Amino acid sequence: MASLRARDLRAALDVVTVLAGAERPEDVASAVAPALTGLLHADGFLYHDSEVVRRGGEVLRWRVASALPTPPFPGHEDLMCEHPLVRRADDVLQRGALRLSDVETASSWRSSRLYGEALRAEGVDDQVTSVLERSGDRWRTVTCYRAGTPFTERERDLLALLRPQLRAGLRRLLPPGRPRPGTGAAPALPAAPAGSELTAREDEVMALLARGCTSGQIGRAVGCSARTVEKHLEHVYAKLRVTNRVEAVQRWSPRGTGGAAAP
Repeated sequence: MASLRARDLRAALDVVTVLAGAERPEDVASAVAPALTGLLHADGFLYHDSEVVRRGGEVLRWRVASALPTPPFPGHEDLMCEHPLVRRADDVLQRGALRLSDVETASSWRSSRLYGEALRAEGVDDQVTSVLERSGDRWRTVTCYRAGTPFTERERDLLALLRPQLRAGLRRLLPPGRPRPGTGAAPALPAAPAGSELTAREDEVMALLARGCTSGQIGRAVGCSARTVEKHLEHVYAKLRVTNRVEAVQRWSPRGTGGAAAP
């Protein structure tokens, strides 16, 4: 982990502090995930307790037993068998953490069925994953993802550094075999609060997001940087009281169809 410096260790300690202070399963989504995604400059967080059945180097089945924040990518479980990091799960376990960009070129990833049919709309241009523990065919993993620029070696090494604390903390908060918050059918989102109407620019960003555009593509379309797009999305999340792109698209309604939030 030669990429890490003293300031990185202090930043990682902040995540450990949040994890230590978490007391309820719900705190994983409300506190731990934001702390980790903030540290890694990620757009989203996923926790999987999944079954991966393999024969040699071939993945025969990938099935999620439970996940946070919600069951990921419904209807695409068969395609997840083709995911480069699922196929390389042993390497992820051995190395502590791996980036998608460590094992797959950007052009190869973006030409894959998995990206085109499932993950492009989620903004998964790169991922960094850590296998927290394995028991037979069951794998418990944490993944952060983002659109646009790949994760750096420093960000990968930070996740690897935090793996022991994440393993212990998530095992305490989400014991194996206990249903996770968000497992099963995704609950209906509550109505957005009064005064949550989006600005014209935020609505424009959401229209492009709903079409599956990445932050970079949205920025080029509206004439701003990808970072500015992410700031717009932060404001949208706060107004709609959601935590990720999927929930934002689910709740958002275009202008002229009854407001910013879907019922």
